[in-house]
Amino acid sequence: MHIVDPEIATGEAAQLFTATHHALGVIPNLAKVMANNLAVLKGYLGVVGILGAEGTLSADVLERIALLVAQENESDYCLSVHSFRGTKVAGLTVVEVPPSAWTPLTIGPRSMKGRLSGGTSVEVRR
Repeated sequence: MHIVDPEIATGEAAQLFTATHHALGVIPNLAKVMANNLAVLKGYLGVVGILGAEGTLSADVLERIALLVAQENESDYCLSVHSFRGTKVAGLTVVEVPPSAWTPLTIGPRSMKGRLSGGTSVEVRR
């Protein structure tokens, strides 16, 4: 599968890339691959939109949770994306972003608990 270039995208793909940039502050490579099937990219944007519009967590807390999950998944890509979004979009400081800022407490087969920078505890259930 190839990466769709937002610079040369036209029609609905171009509109979806604009919406992606508006929602995320960046067009991640994940969205560029999803653009191979516009229904997939639309679905992704729908989830992102609902979380942003109807979710009760602030952008900085969402990014902190995303960083915790990325660290648990050992995903350099996700750590990179959410480090960028955290500092450029959600207002996290550089000190809050590195993996060393996270202190894992317990990781089990169905849930993961961690302590966010600043002391807030979170639990992510799988």
